[in-house]
Amino acid sequence: FMKIKAGYKVRKMCGSSIVVAVGSGDEFNGMITLNDSGELLWSKLNEGAEIEDLTALLVAEYGIHR
Repeated sequence: FMKIKAGYKVRKMCGSSIVVAVGSGDEFNGMITLNDSGELLWSKLNEGAEIEDLTALLVAEYGIHR
């Protein structure tokens, strides 16, 4: 399964979802802005998810048909 690496959190700033590294010792010191799809996937990855779970989530959320 896939999961978000420890030490990264999503914070809401000015209406945007921003990924930031928390704690010390991490080499990443930037910010990543998530769009709606990114935020949706992040929440599922934070729980631990399989690629099939992520695919099904996007299909259900956006009505994507194969």
